[in-house]
Amino acid sequence: MDGHSRVSPLGGLPYLDFLAELHLRRQVNRYLEIGTQSGMSLSLARREAIAIDPKFVFEPSWKEKPGIHLFEMTSDAFFAAHDPREILGGPVELAFIDGMHLADFVLRDFYNVERYCSEKSLIVLHDAIPRNFEMTERERRTSARRDKPLAWNWTGDVWRVLPLLRRERPELRIQVLDCPPTGLVLVGNLDPHYRMPPGRLEELTRMLAELEVPESEFWSFIESLDVSDSRKNLGPSE
Repeated sequence: MDGHSRVSPLGGLPYLDFLAELHLRRQVNRYLEIGTQSGMSLSLARREAIAIDPKFVFEPSWKEKPGIHLFEMTSDAFFAAHDPREILGGPVELAFIDGMHLADFVLRDFYNVERYCSEKSLIVLHDAIPRNFEMTERERRTSARRDKPLAWNWTGDVWRVLPLLRRERPELRIQVLDCPPTGLVLVGNLDPHYRMPPGRLEELTRMLAELEVPESEFWSFIESLDVSDSRKNLGPSE
């Protein structure tokens, strides 16, 4: 592989359209998202919502919207200081993780969020089906890309979280969806009481941060994916 090989374009519901349907079908009243920026995904929230981002870029009027709780900080800082259940009035029903596109951050975000969910909640991960290997680089180097038409696209190495979760947590219900541009992953059958053995999360995040992955491993992951049709799979109704 030379960086020019590409994953075929995904043909399902655009990810924001899918998330909108998910909010509606599950009648989500308590929502949390990591990575908000302009607020496009946040605008889908129906009731109480927490938005976490180190730097919001939306209009100041967002701060006046009822039920919207904005935290301009890193997700690590948020979870060190806050209990989402106290803010939302109960466990998180739906969470969308779309913050720092690095596998170690995503894994830590997943476990931090799961603690405040219920068994019926869903956690949604973004950017798990990159269009090419270059998009998975941990340090964004747009000018060095060889596949120039996709040079501005960056998913980071979020994809690495999927095989890790499947290995560490086989009881989780993980579904990969064909939502353009780079896929969505639904994670259900959560366990808010689950706790990793002491030091295990630190070990895994350190491994994700330090261990370089060969391109062949990425393509093996892509070939192994069982991708579901997002137009037919909206998860169970509540």
